[in-house]
Amino acid sequence: QRQCGKKNTLSHARKQALEALQFQWNTRTCWNQRYQQLVEYKSKFGDCFVPTNYKSNPQLGRWLANQKQHYRMQYEQQQQQQQQQ
Repeated sequence: QRQCGKKNTLSHARKQALEALQFQWNTRTCWNQRYQQLVEYKSKFGDCFVPTNYKSNPQLGRWLANQKQHYRMQYEQQQQQQQQQ
């Protein structure tokens, strides 16, 4: 839906429905929110091992899994670039 909203193909009614749910269009805001939730999780549990099915905040677990995946992809790209040099 974020892509549709950017390309202006999302209907006005659908956009209003998402905004009524306080949908975050700004991904930086979303990232900062999840990061703050991770800080709170670490403060409570002493680690950052949030399960992907964390019942108190399932979005946090999925967000962290995505962050790890992006890191791995970036790391692998860097390794490939170094091997090619």
